[in-house]
Amino acid sequence: MGAALLGATSSALYGALGAGLGSVLMSLGMPQDKAAIYQTRLQAGEFLLVVEVPVDKSGEIFLLLQAAGGEEVAITDMQIPRQPDGELTSKEQISPEMRANLSGEAQSTFVETYNQALSESKDKTNALIKAWERIQHLFDRDETGTYSNRKGN
Repeated sequence: MGAALLGATSSALYGALGAGLGSVLMSLGMPQDKAAIYQTRLQAGEFLLVVEVPVDKSGEIFLLLQAAGGEEVAITDMQIPRQPDGELTSKEQISPEMRANLSGEAQSTFVETYNQALSESKDKTNALIKAWERIQHLFDRDETGTYSNRKGN
């Protein structure tokens, strides 16, 4: 079960590498005030577990998380967005919570880097990490938090 829990959140949380975690949580449907609280708590060393499970298992998982000491356990009908399998053929295939934090130029750079890393390693997770590393290397955030200011200009 542990691998399924971690795998289900990979795309959303890798978005947090490049975007503020609060904005990622809001893009998943969490209210702004709650997302800000979770971001603050995470920065203080606590952790957050987001789990996507089949509807018929949600009650069972809810009870397991409560029994394991979960402080705030809730069930919603949101679905965690995922990157498509294989290469990205356009900027529109970047998940919305990630794309919202990238300018058009940064989106193109992301697609190019992701595809190159995926072709070299055949590992989707590695490709996401490499793409975010390149974005952070080449771009600074603007006043709205979007990676749009190319470094060195």
